[in-house]
Amino acid sequence: MRFLVSVENFNPPLGGGEVFFQELAMALAKKDEVSVAYAGEKKELGNIRMYDTPRSAVFKDVPLFNRSITREFFAHFAWKSYLKSVMPHIDPDVVITQLEFTPSSVEIAKEYGKKSVVYISNYDHFCPFSFRNRSPSCNRACFRCAPLSYKLQYLFFKKYIAWQEKALRDADIILANSSFTAQVLKGFYGLDAEVFYPVIFLEDFIAIKGNFITFINPIPIKGSDIFIKIAEAMPEERFLVVGSNCPDKIKNLPNITHIPRAAAMREVYSKTRMLLVPSAWHEPFGRVVLEAGISGIPCIASNMGGLPDAVGNGGMLVDDIYNVGEWVRAIEHMNDKTTYKKFSRNAKDHAMQFTSKKQMKRFYGFTARL
Repeated sequence: MRFLVSVENFNPPLGGGEVFFQELAMALAKKDEVSVAYAGEKKELGNIRMYDTPRSAVFKDVPLFNRSITREFFAHFAWKSYLKSVMPHIDPDVVITQLEFTPSSVEIAKEYGKKSVVYISNYDHFCPFSFRNRSPSCNRACFRCAPLSYKLQYLFFKKYIAWQEKALRDADIILANSSFTAQVLKGFYGLDAEVFYPVIFLEDFIAIKGNFITFINPIPIKGSDIFIKIAEAMPEERFLVVGSNCPDKIKNLPNITHIPRAAAMREVYSKTRMLLVPSAWHEPFGRVVLEAGISGIPCIASNMGGLPDAVGNGGMLVDDIYNVGEWVRAIEHMNDKTTYKKFSRNAKDHAMQFTSKKQMKRFYGFTARL
């Protein structure tokens, strides 16, 4: 079978969803012919056929709106044009896409009589703000809750979201990265999705555990404000914070060790005994939970979004995320040797259910129906 992966960023990937697409393409390329069309500089990756185009050819400068939905609106037409130029050379059986390029990719697949698979790894298909500072069960009064810059772009983002909905309705298969994102899809558009967790090469993350309680990506939506209060409430604990944009308030705490995000996350997990994920938004999934879990590192996470799927029985979930006492009690409970041993074993067993081999078997089961 010939696959075309159509994405904005591929090599290097910029986010968790894009990391997954790179790993999916690499796994597919072991058996099938895989081509990738993306916007960026060409960088070879194994036996995958790369079709790259400069970002400047897709994302045009739009005065005042260079990082906005308006820019994505115009990129839609540029990406359609580029896909038309490469489709005759690739002649894929299946087009796989996600995120911003979903509407253009599904439209071109349909035009050329090809099957399409859309993967939902975040909320681009539903909300121009990815439900940050709001619930996915919102009233969809987008104009009312939009900041001024988006009010000025209202017609563009309404059209963009309409394109996303049409693409999902036209797709042959929709995959969602957690039961939560599948529920959001059902609630918004009445469509069903198969839950397909990210393909993760877990063997790349196996490490001997360390002694830190680790928090990754210290930004507000990931729970940096919550984390600060936890660290202040537990001065006897040693915390590791991983990320480039670390607030000074975190760096200055005496029980905090800060390191930039490592190229090889195995290095981070080798310093970690417990993972903290105090997310303040509805994370679509939470791959770091499984990356840590494969080494028997349990997690304490917010009971929101797709995190319960990622944590499973390999950790604890906090319901009242702004109640620091709940986090402190969970950490103290996990510090009990017998409790820790149980959750450590569970974390590893749970992560083993997400091996790339098991996930790819499911993926081929989906595509066999096309």
